[in-house]
Amino acid sequence: MTYPDPTVAAIVGEHFVPLMVNIRQQPDLLQRYQAFWTPSVCVIAQDGTLVYRNEGWMPAPEFATMLILARGYYFYRRKRHNQAALVFNEMVTRYPRSPFAPEAQYMLGVCIYLSTGSSEEQEEAWRMLLQWYPASLWATKARGI
Repeated sequence: MTYPDPTVAAIVGEHFVPLMVNIRQQPDLLQRYQAFWTPSVCVIAQDGTLVYRNEGWMPAPEFATMLILARGYYFYRRKRHNQAALVFNEMVTRYPRSPFAPEAQYMLGVCIYLSTGSSEEQEEAWRMLLQWYPASLWATKARGI
């Protein structure tokens, strides 16, 4: 189980309100959030808007970094780009070897641009992405722009 892990528990306790739903008993939620596989982690804003979803089990270290990434997406989807950039930067700085780090570095560049309008700073974030994670899908996306 990943939730009892101390790191996961600390992140969940500080930033999220966990809720376990039996999709057989609440099929309306399955449809609303398109949670067709188990386990599904859905990060939902206070207004019920889905801000991030991930499906399938993962070990605690990956789960913890996925939660940090999801928190960044929460701020991003709420157009709080400065806060999102801080979270994405924290994720890459603290967990550079996470499988979610390339995505966080990409999104850091996106949020820098959206908050400052500076293409130079965004390009610098993506240069780092290309340097640190050259074989990642997120580096491919950065190269395509």
